[in-house]
Amino acid sequence: MAIKKQFLLRSIFIFVTSIYFSVGVCAQNNAETKRYVLLITEVLPGYPAEIAGFAVHDILISLGNRSFYDSSSPSLGNEFMTYQSSLPPGKYKAEVLRQGEKVALLINFSSSSLSPNLGVTVETLENNPQYYFEQALEVLKGAQTRVDLNKAADFFEKAKALAPKWDDVYYNLGLLYEKLDYYPLAVDNLVVSLRSCLSSNEHYEEDCEKIAVQLGAVQQKGERLEKAKSLMANGKWNLIRKIPDDALVKTSAFYPDFSFDKEGKMWMTNSLISFLKNFKPTSGDDQLTYLIKENIKRHPRFAVNFDGRYFEIREFYIWEQTDMGENTRKESEFFYPECTLYKGEIDFSSPQILIKIREYVRHLRDNPYLYPSYDRADEEIFKILPSIEFDELKDFQVESQWKIE
Repeated sequence: MAIKKQFLLRSIFIFVTSIYFSVGVCAQNNAETKRYVLLITEVLPGYPAEIAGFAVHDILISLGNRSFYDSSSPSLGNEFMTYQSSLPPGKYKAEVLRQGEKVALLINFSSSSLSPNLGVTVETLENNPQYYFEQALEVLKGAQTRVDLNKAADFFEKAKALAPKWDDVYYNLGLLYEKLDYYPLAVDNLVVSLRSCLSSNEHYEEDCEKIAVQLGAVQQKGERLEKAKSLMANGKWNLIRKIPDDALVKTSAFYPDFSFDKEGKMWMTNSLISFLKNFKPTSGDDQLTYLIKENIKRHPRFAVNFDGRYFEIREFYIWEQTDMGENTRKESEFFYPECTLYKGEIDFSSPQILIKIREYVRHLRDNPYLYPSYDRADEEIFKILPSIEFDELKDFQVESQWKIE
C-alpha cells in the first residue's frame, strides 16, 4: 500500500497527527452523471428489517421487484418510502450490499400491519466514495470539537460503505476513532488496514510496521479505558480538589457510587441517598423528607452515558412550591423539577487514573415546568430530561477532581 499524500489533522486537543490517503480512487461525478444509492443508517428493533437481518451501513440494492441501486434520481429516499408503504402484506425478497458482498434477505410484512413499515432509516448518497472522502478531509481541516470529528467520521463511513476495499479509508477511520477515544472501532479499522497492507504486492514494510505500532498503541488505550470504567464502579474515589474551593461548594450533590447492570451498562446511585444519610429533619421537614424518599424510590439510580472517555449523568428531583394568589389569600401548590448534569472526563495524562467532574444545576420554577401533582411532574421531566439544556456559565456549580485506585 503506497502512501502518496500527507494530511495534517488538528483535533480538539491541539494535537497534530499525520493522516495519509491516496487519490484518484474514483472519478468525480459531474452534474450530468451523478448516480445515487440508499444507505441504511438505522434499523429499528422489532421491525421486519431487523428480523430479516438488515444492518446499519448496508446499501440497498432492491426490495420486491424494485431496484434502488445506482439510480439517477436524487429523490431516491422518498421513492423508497413511498414504495415500501404501498406494499401489501406478504413476503418480499430484498438484496443489499454489505462490505462489498451481495446479501439476500427475506422480508415479511405481517397481515396485521395496515401500513407496512420496514423499520429502517435511509439516506440518499451519491454513488461516489471520493466525494465523501474529500468531504471528511475538509471537515478535518477546521475540526475543533468532537462534533466536527464525528461529522468527519460519518463522511469516512459513507466512503467505506461505497468502496469497502479502499484501504486508506480504514486507516484514516482508525486514526480518527482513536482521537475520539472510540478504541474498539479504531482497532477494527486498523486491523483491516494492516491486513490489507500485509497482503498487498505493492506494500512497503515500513508502512505496515507503522500501522502495526499504531494498532498496538490503540489496543493499550482501549484496555486502560476499560480499566478506568471498572475502577469507577469497584475502586476507591479520592477527592483531590474542588474549583472553586470554598464553603459554598461543599454542598455539591455529586456522590461517586457507580455499578454495572447485567448488560454491562453503568449507573450512578441517586445522590439523594447520600444526602438523606446526613439529613437531620426538623418538625417542619416532613414534606421535604417525603419528596426525597419518593424520588429515591422511583429513581434509585441514573444512567451513565459514555462518549469515548467522556461521560455524562443526568438526574432530577421534584420539589414543592407554594404560591399565594395575587387577589386572594388562597395558596396554590405546584411541583417543579431541579435538574442536575454531571459532565465527566477520564484523564490519562498521568500514570494515575484521574477523573474530572463538572456539575451544572437548573431549577425550573417557571412554566411550562410547574405541575399540579408530583406524579405529573415526575412523568413529564423523566421524558424530557435527556433534552434539557444547561448554560455553561449560569448553571455551573463546581468542578471536582478525583483519583481512583
